[in-house]
Amino acid sequence: MARFDRKRKDKKCSNEEWEHPHDPDARIGRDKHNATDMLYKMEKADDLETGAIMAVTVQPADTGDTDSMKETLLAAVDNIVVVLEDEQVAQKSEQVDVVTELVGDKGYHSNDTCRFHTEEAGIRTYFSEPERGIRNWEGKESERKAVYGNRRRIRGEHGKRLKKRRGEICERGFAHLCDTGGQRRTYLRGLVNVTKKALIGAMGFNLALLLRKVFGLRKPRQLAASGGRHLPSFSSIFASIWSVCPNLTAVDGHCPVFELPSHLQNPAHEGMAAAA
Repeated sequence: MARFDRKRKDKKCSNEEWEHPHDPDARIGRDKHNATDMLYKMEKADDLETGAIMAVTVQPADTGDTDSMKETLLAAVDNIVVVLEDEQVAQKSEQVDVVTELVGDKGYHSNDTCRFHTEEAGIRTYFSEPERGIRNWEGKESERKAVYGNRRRIRGEHGKRLKKRRGEICERGFAHLCDTGGQRRTYLRGLVNVTKKALIGAMGFNLALLLRKVFGLRKPRQLAASGGRHLPSFSSIFASIWSVCPNLTAVDGHCPVFELPSHLQNPAHEGMAAAA
């Protein structure tokens, strides 16, 4: 069969001409090991100060980085706005800009992305610039200004620190989600189902970060080893997460009703959740 396919004439396998019969959302592409497979593209936005994942999006694999970044950034801004509108957060934090700086690798660098985020969105970009040789800027004054401003920022000390922080936070998060979390491959079909899996993985990553920062617990077994000292606060956190769970299924427009577990419906736990 391999010998026959090697000699076959006019063999094409492009996304424009062929669609998977059981998973039309998947796209043909090259994976990390340069093997051809049916793929999705998972993209996330991280907060470089806390290391938390602000947004996760799953898009068709043939979507370019400069196009997929817009959807991921909008999802991150929406999530940050929801957090800032919370009463407890509003009382403890001052009114600040949602996103002020955007750091990315050379795949996100282009004239349009630098110009859009700098002029229209008011965000300072720190994109690594690939080697493109001598540029022709005739009739592109705004793009030239934005690209040169990005180049000046990434060469400064602050830009170098942000790039180093991006490699530490973002790549480590991908390692936890894709390698340790087993999301490098999936048996699910459909963009909606793959997105749900990615959101659940990101929620577990943020929960682990919260346990480390707030309670000093590095692994789930340490919760039992602590003698139950953290159980009241942990139960209140679980109650808050359970109330957010229906949002994970609202991606496809079908949002079933989730009921809170019985052991979290008594007044004692409600008081702990309010106190937290």
